[in-house]
Amino acid sequence: MGNYSIFGLQVKAKKMNSILRSIRIVFLTCLLTMGSLMLKALPGDTLIVHGFSNLLHQNCNTGKATYAFPADSLKFYKIMLKYQLSCPSFGCDIYDRIATLKVLNPTGRYDSTLVLAPSYKVNGNRPDTFSYMVDTSYSYSWNSTTLQIDSVGFPPLQLILFNDPVYPLLATDTIVVWPTYYNQYTFSGGVATDSVYVTPDQTLYQQYDSVYNVFEVKEPFEIARAITPYGMAVG
Repeated sequence: MGNYSIFGLQVKAKKMNSILRSIRIVFLTCLLTMGSLMLKALPGDTLIVHGFSNLLHQNCNTGKATYAFPADSLKFYKIMLKYQLSCPSFGCDIYDRIATLKVLNPTGRYDSTLVLAPSYKVNGNRPDTFSYMVDTSYSYSWNSTTLQIDSVGFPPLQLILFNDPVYPLLATDTIVVWPTYYNQYTFSGGVATDSVYVTPDQTLYQQYDSVYNVFEVKEPFEIARAITPYGMAVG
């Protein structure tokens, strides 16, 4: 009876060990299966938002753009940012520069700033007074080789007019004009002996209109900062 009992206990122990091993195998299989499911991204699980591309960061300039991000209702396990700097074709700056990347979050609040709208611009500038010719104007000089008077045309200017009383910042016309003749010289033997003042075709006087520029206040959040090495690209 004793031997049988011991044998019976051994048999039961072996069966129990076999059951435990089966449970461990099943449990490991479940872990592996779950792990494979967690590591394998299903279609639509990964979203990529492409932002700035080949933006030239030079002379402390600022680049702004609007990109569509996922909805606030979606949840993500991890968010990664790929930020790469490279040298432009003409080479990197010899000094180190600081660059920041920020997200501007709309707040729903609005503010305004006072802007002075000009009545005209000349090549992007706002002179108080501007006189011009509607046709090509020339600069005259004496050519000692040919013993004749030479003339060279002045480069044209871009005149932009702002004549809309409702939208003063909206350009209403763009005209190509030329600088005025200040003097048209008469030469004798290579020496300027006389000059005639040429009356400009038109003279404008700058007038400003006060305009309030309304804009939405956006809260900035800095998400990245970089300091470039001396004359080198980093990635």
